Amino acid sequence: MDVQLQALTAETIPLVQHECAGSVFWELSAQNQHTKNLDSMFEKEAWLATGMLDGVCRGFNLRYDRPDSMPTLRAIATILYCSPTFAPGAAQLPSAPVSDDAWLVSSLHINPVYAGVGLEAVLLDAVIMDAVAADLSALEAFGYYADFVEDPDLPLPPDQCDILARTHDIGLLDVEVLQAAGFVVAQDHRVLPKLRLDLPPARELLTVQAAEELLNSIVV
Repeated sequence: MDVQLQALTAETIPLVQHECAGSVFWELSAQNQHTKNLDSMFEKEAWLATGMLDGVCRGFNLRYDRPDSMPTLRAIATILYCSPTFAPGAAQLPSAPVSDDAWLVSSLHINPVYAGVGLEAVLLDAVIMDAVAADLSALEAFGYYADFVEDPDLPLPPDQCDILARTHDIGLLDVEVLQAAGFVVAQDHRVLPKLRLDLPPARELLTVQAAEELLNSIVV
């Protein structure tokens, strides 16, 4: 499987993963997400361009360019992280806010056929290494418990049910995926906790060579 990890740049913004390109859950306040005639793809592209220009948003694409595909094929996965001031939508999470000293790993969007085979680890390690190089103090992320079973006697509020139903669309990360990358629960919640990773991390990160070997070994 010929997959390439690419840092997000102004030139590759149009190539972000499909759901990522149309998701504004993190990027706009809850009120602005329901604006009439909202062009979510335009808003997302503008958000990315502005954030990268101002140095408050970074990310990575995973590209899989098959020989029979157009060279502008969208990424199969995209991960984004940003200053919490640039992600007003995070206020919708019950375990918010993001700590003042941390950047937010807001979303990891991945095509379903490629999910769960190790690509998430590659993307998270890329973000962690990038954040360490940028001398950031910590990363935080909101996750969800994939094994959550709702108690009929204690139902979730409607807004939390909506978030849980849209985990793929908004790029919310599985708690187990975050914990495998070294994150620990900082603000628990029965289904939507906040996790944190202080930098530099105590564990070893994937080397560039190890990441390439992992990407090349994955067969879907």
